[in-house]
Order: sequence, then structure tokens, then C-alpha cells
Amino acid sequence: MKIRHATPSVKKLNSDLNARLWRIIAVLFALYATTVHASAALAGVAPNPTVGHVRVPPNELKGSAVSATTVVLTWRPAAPLDMKWIAAEKWNWFIKTWAELPPRYVSNETTRFEYDGLEGSTTYRFIVCGIKGDKNGHVTTPQVCTRQITVQTPVALDSRGAVLIQPRIPPVFAIGPITPSAAGFQPCTRLTGLVGRYISGSIQLSDLSSSICALGSVTITQTNPKVNMTGQKIRLFVTHEAFDGSDYNTSGQFYTRNDVFEMAFVNNNPVTFQVALASGRGPRPDDVDVVKAHIGKDERSLNVAANFQGSEYAKSSCTYNASPVAVSCK
Repeated sequence: MKIRHATPSVKKLNSDLNARLWRIIAVLFALYATTVHASAALAGVAPNPTVGHVRVPPNELKGSAVSATTVVLTWRPAAPLDMKWIAAEKWNWFIKTWAELPPRYVSNETTRFEYDGLEGSTTYRFIVCGIKGDKNGHVTTPQVCTRQITVQTPVALDSRGAVLIQPRIPPVFAIGPITPSAAGFQPCTRLTGLVGRYISGSIQLSDLSSSICALGSVTITQTNPKVNMTGQKIRLFVTHEAFDGSDYNTSGQFYTRNDVFEMAFVNNNPVTFQVALASGRGPRPDDVDVVKAHIGKDERSLNVAANFQGSEYAKSSCTYNASPVAVSCK
């Protein structure tokens, strides 16, 4: 008697392999369609209500802000799905664009969701998407989404009822007064908030401890519309002419120095910086006369700019005069 070994046919192996490949392709396509469909919906493109031969009725997504940080979303249940994906974006007033927020996931039975962790006085837009999968959790059908809605959160208040600063209401600042010190040139030891020197697009550590400065004060004041700036930091860029005469063998040279200062608003009052309106070094660090003799010959350019959260809000183009001591701005 001959014994026949059970050997699978080549045709059957190919068939099984092809079936597996098609399942993998289907999963990859579904994931791709999920991402594309959600992006299109947030961009304002109405999703197709018929996907994967499953008819999904309009979900009537609604949203309301119950506080400055929470939006309640509700929707009608759709065709049998396995989970819901809630996508959200917020409007960034400063850079004038929408910013995508991390998605939230809920079960298919959920028809109400509190989206928290938001910011007050900010515009948001939402969609809710449904995902269909198999018993192993694999996505088998591209997602179907509700139409996009837009919700505005109310103004946020602190514990005292004061309005907190909000991205939707950008503050407005004014520079001034800029007051030179009557003491004239002296060691640079009384600067406030100096964080470094702006060089080639970045702030680098650099101080003026070995230099002689024409000191002065610069005040930043908030104008209308006013928001609560308490604790918020503002940067001041001061670009002035500096003299380097530290080499005994040369007559020295002028260069432009851009110092960066940073301080926080206290009790929403104006912020006043002590800065260098002009600076320099002689053969010795304490050689005041050499610095004064060179800088005091002519008017020296002085530019001041206020920067908040990476954006320039105010600037002044001025000149510094050592004799008589004065600052004039345009």
C-alpha cells in the first residue's frame, strides 16, 4: 500500500498568500482614508455619507461652551460602528492659522463628550468621526464624519474676577518714556532683566559687566484694549552703538550691539527696564574717559522694540546724545 503525504498545493498556497496581502492592503487603505477623511472634514469639505456600502445618516453634531475651558459636544448615533474619533483645531490669533489638537477617542455608544483643557476667548472647530472594524480591532471601513462646527469659548477669569490674557484679544503696547541717566557714562552694573545679546537670529549669553554704559530707562506700557498681563513676560530689544577701544595699538572701532532684556508685568503695571543706551570699552575696563570721548562726538543711533510671545508689538527709532545728555525719538 502506498502512503500519500498531505502536501498543500502550490495553487492553494498562492491563494492564501493573495488573501493575506489583500487584507493587509485593505487595512492600510482604511487607515489612510481615515486620516485623509478627517483632514478634509476639518478643512470644511463635507464627508460622503456612504462609505464602504454602509449608509450613515447625518449626525447633527452640536457644541456649546459651558466654561472658558470646556466645550460639550453632542451628536446622533450613526450606523453600527466600533468607536468615535473626535478631532479638533483651534484658531491661533497671533500667527493667523488653525492648530490641530490631539484627537480624543470614545466608544460607539457615546453621544455626548466634554472636550476640556481649552483656552478662554478662543475659536475652535470640531468634527466627530466613526470607525468600523472587525472583531480583532482592525479597521475595515474608512471613517465617516459629521459636518464641522465652530465654537467660541467665553472669556476666562481669574479667582478675583479679572480677565486673563487671551490669544483672541492681543494686547497693545507703547514704548516710552526713554529717559537717559543724568550721571552719564559709568560701569554697566545696574542693568535689569538682561538675558543676552541677539546675534545671527538667536540670543547668546553675553553681558556688559566689563563695559562702560550710558545708562537709561525704557518703560513699556499697555494701551487699549487692556488685558491682564500680570506675570506675563515681555522682551525688550535695544540696539545701540558700541565702541571697542580695548586694543592699545588701534584707535578703536564702532559696532552695533543688540541687547535683549526680559521682565514680567507685576500687578498689570508698566514695566521699566534699566538698559544701556550706548556702551564701550577702553584700554582698561574702567576707562570712562576713552569711551565718553569717542561716543560723545556725535549722535548715536538707538532702536528699541517690544516683543511679546515671539511677535513685535511696538518699536521706536531714536538717537542718543551724550552732550548734552538727551534721547530723541521719531
